[in-house]
Amino acid sequence: APQQGSLRVLVARALVEQGRPREALAELHSMPPSAGRWTAEGEIYLDALDRPDSAAVVLEKALQATPQIPNLRYLLGRALLGSGNAQRAARAFQPLAAREPPFEESRALLAQAWRELGRAAAADSLERVDAAAKRRTRLSELRLEGLQFSVAGELEPALARFDEALELDGNHADLHNDRGTVLARLERYEEAQAAFRRAERLAPEDPTVQRNLVRLYERMGDDAARVKALARFRELGGEGLDDR
Repeated sequence: APQQGSLRVLVARALVEQGRPREALAELHSMPPSAGRWTAEGEIYLDALDRPDSAAVVLEKALQATPQIPNLRYLLGRALLGSGNAQRAARAFQPLAAREPPFEESRALLAQAWRELGRAAAADSLERVDAAAKRRTRLSELRLEGLQFSVAGELEPALARFDEALELDGNHADLHNDRGTVLARLERYEEAQAAFRRAERLAPEDPTVQRNLVRLYERMGDDAARVKALARFRELGGEGLDDR
């Protein structure tokens, strides 16, 4: 299929992987001009040949042909930044950094462009926002992994994920509650109680914490503490636990 350009792009990418970027360019140059060809050329100039100025030229053409593709804007921004055009790079990264979630490393690169333009305060602020967002994302990933391990009965890996997540945010009530549940299943009751109490201090209106305390005290055989936790559970509108 000699006219199928997408195959030539794949061949070019394979040549780059083999360390043959100039042969890859020759393969692409045998194609008619198109956004796909220019994009592939731009990636080779940018990442394999360290020629951001040449990358910027072809990526501009690709972006004009397909302006709706965010990856092209990102690549163009990188090329412009690498060739010393921080002002235009910042304009390329700004709409990507404003997305929720932001596109790839667009916030970090926008901050770099601002710093090169002398806007240190704006760069510092954006980097703090970006770091906080990455911490939240990582925390969510760790918590999900911990819950998945817990459901599968793999309690030690679950506990390790919750502990790692709490290093990112020690005041996350749900994480303390999750951790207490795993500790209770491991029969580490005193540690479980401490985890639930921490969750209770952080989220005093959450009936889930009280429900877990009721169940913990039942396992521990502490009837007085169980009755007190059950009363608080019901005060918060919780249902489904009996008086035994």
